[in-house]
Amino acid sequence: MALNLLRGKWRIEILLLLMDGPVRLGQLRRRIPRATRKMLVQRLREMEKEGIITRTDLSGKIKRVEYTVCDPFGIAVLDLLVFLADWGRRNLSVSNVNDVIAPPPIARAVAIGASVQRLISD
Repeated sequence: MALNLLRGKWRIEILLLLMDGPVRLGQLRRRIPRATRKMLVQRLREMEKEGIITRTDLSGKIKRVEYTVCDPFGIAVLDLLVFLADWGRRNLSVSNVNDVIAPPPIARAVAIGASVQRLISD
């Protein structure tokens, strides 16, 4: 089921932060401060295994890893999130659903993540 790709703590927030381009683990940790490093790494590995995101090793002198949304599968998952957010805005009377597609990226990630998590868990 398509919604199973969105289940799991922090998956939606991670995907939405990757929506604007490549992100490093440290950037994800700063933007999702409530998530532990272990949990983020676990979710990133799961999503990489499922073909939703790609992990790119940029190591030189300093170890650097970057994560991006895979094309076309990861892009399709993002399209699903946007569709769910739009549907929620049209059909639900949730107080923050009108802020779902709002800048900056972290605000958008938190708002969409909360709205979609409510849809999935119901």
